[in-house]
Amino acid sequence: MAGDGDRNKSLKEALIDSLTAILSPLHDVRVNGEEQIKALEVTEEFGVYLAELTVDPNGALAIRQLASVLLKQYVEAHWSSQSSKFRAPETSEKAKAAIREILPAGLKESISKVRTSVAYAVSAITHWDWPETWPELFSLLMEALTCGDPNALHGAMRVLTEFTQDVTDVQMIKVAPVILPEMYKIFVQADTYSIRTRTRAVNIFNTCVAMVATMMDTHKGIVKALLLPVLPQFTDAFISALQVPDGETSDSGLKMEVLQAVTVLVKNLPKTMSTWLPQILPPVWNLFTHSVEFYVRTVVNNTEEADNPVDSDGEVLGFENLVYSVFEFVLGLLETVRFRATVRKSCNEILYYMILYMQITEDQVRLWSGDPDQFVEDEDDDTFSYSVRISAQDLLLSLAAEFPNESAPALCQAFTQHIQQAELDKNAGNPNWWKVHESCLLALGSVRNLFVDYLKKGKLQFDIKHFIESVILADMAAESVSPFLIGRCLWTGSRFAAVMDNETMDKFLQATMTGLHPNQPASVRISAVRAVFGFCEHLKNTGTTQLLFNFLPNIMEGLLTITTQFSSNVLALTLETLILVLAIDDNFTASVECKVTPLTIAVFLKYSSALKRCFLYATCMGDGYVTPTSATTAISLDRSSQAQHITKASVDPKFGDHASQNHPISWV
Repeated sequence: MAGDGDRNKSLKEALIDSLTAILSPLHDVRVNGEEQIKALEVTEEFGVYLAELTVDPNGALAIRQLASVLLKQYVEAHWSSQSSKFRAPETSEKAKAAIREILPAGLKESISKVRTSVAYAVSAITHWDWPETWPELFSLLMEALTCGDPNALHGAMRVLTEFTQDVTDVQMIKVAPVILPEMYKIFVQADTYSIRTRTRAVNIFNTCVAMVATMMDTHKGIVKALLLPVLPQFTDAFISALQVPDGETSDSGLKMEVLQAVTVLVKNLPKTMSTWLPQILPPVWNLFTHSVEFYVRTVVNNTEEADNPVDSDGEVLGFENLVYSVFEFVLGLLETVRFRATVRKSCNEILYYMILYMQITEDQVRLWSGDPDQFVEDEDDDTFSYSVRISAQDLLLSLAAEFPNESAPALCQAFTQHIQQAELDKNAGNPNWWKVHESCLLALGSVRNLFVDYLKKGKLQFDIKHFIESVILADMAAESVSPFLIGRCLWTGSRFAAVMDNETMDKFLQATMTGLHPNQPASVRISAVRAVFGFCEHLKNTGTTQLLFNFLPNIMEGLLTITTQFSSNVLALTLETLILVLAIDDNFTASVECKVTPLTIAVFLKYSSALKRCFLYATCMGDGYVTPTSATTAISLDRSSQAQHITKASVDPKFGDHASQNHPISWV
């Protein structure tokens, strides 16, 4: 017995020494400590000692924090051989029992980082052991929720948050009836629990509802058994919470979580939720319309400081998150057949506000002015970026696709109202008047196909030619206007080339050519590149490329200059446009071959490593062929009837020797 005690003592001391070594500023000492930890990790007592060190109130803080992190990793790797992260050996039953006995005390730890790590470990254990081998856990958690200790409350809520995100079907059937009533009690007791705790309670409810929704097809009657008993009281509480002004008991973070929960319910239980929809819509509509005013002041124009809430992990809950939740709710209604008519009725008002949400923010102005590549990425149709502007544009496009008959005239009306208000703001000295103009043009250009189609069929009463003259061309001619508005005017003009007469087209081509000039801001030059693409595409498709001939030399010069001054996204965009320009006229293409071919080869060689990786990927995926943008540019040159011989000769000095063999150029 004494021998076992001495051994255990020496192992624990060795563990403490190893943890201390890992915290050392000396590299060799740290490496040695890590090696010792790997050796100790396979011993039966390793997890137990980590748990003891974690909850020891007299231990050194750094050791406790490190032990808590290692404990979480240990549970993930060794607790169950069924785990996808499992590494042998599996924790013994004796050690598991000891750890389960020790850890609950750590949930009321005053140090948040230690408490959170303990909660993660408890949650991971719960996934495997509850309820079979740890049946008393939920009694301990429920006690922690009601004991009045804020640390214990936070620890228990953290366990429930993590556990419900990874719960199994079988466990959900047992856990929902236990925790959902408790989450309701926490949520409605605004005077007892903090906003963040109540927000977490809604998050747990939200997670459970989403999980139950996925089980409906395989577990008949599960909604009736698990959700219907608590749904009326939760829904009524949510409706009330959405109407509480921000203050001591509510903020945008809480409303965001509530709105997400309502959206999940509406999308997954439309028949049940239809009873409450008339009560849900007014507060949500109020949020939608009033949020835009606050959003414009604090985010778009940055004229007012936003007091954004912070969650228990220190993450700032920006007001934009609430806006996203409102959009998701509207989209949820749109995607649900039962509620689609409700959205149709409000299409006019929704589209009016969408344009306000689509405005460029001050942060975006600063970012894009200093980072042209980011400007290209964020404004691309297939961008992976995410913002209120992009989200609003996506919702606008969804509405236009779903309700074209309502959306087209509604947008015309919205444009008129916004342009009129912007004129008043401009005359009043508001420096941000241009942002609404820009967002109107973005919306107009985004629904180009709908507008052009309806105008041709006489289904839309909108004088697009007058709009182009009085708004777009007027904005381009205005003094001291934002380069982002100028750029948007060029892009929007190119989108509506189909409705322009030759005189108007000539004005836009002249402005686009000017926009490519090196003395223009980067945002204008990039937008001009996009405009060139749009005009070339239209004129080529309609067989009227002769309108471009006089502008081609200057356009080509502008594009080539941009390729030498920018890289990455801007370069890719310019090369794509160059391809289209080179396909306009064979004679012109032949005349610029001496400039374009060296550029193409230089770009290809510069990015050859990346192209090789692309080629290998394509080969692995079964394609086996890659045509990079730069290669395509050269191919465009190669296929031009008069430039063909010159291009091949430039690429291959021995072209004359091989001409009879008709060898193709190998670009990859």
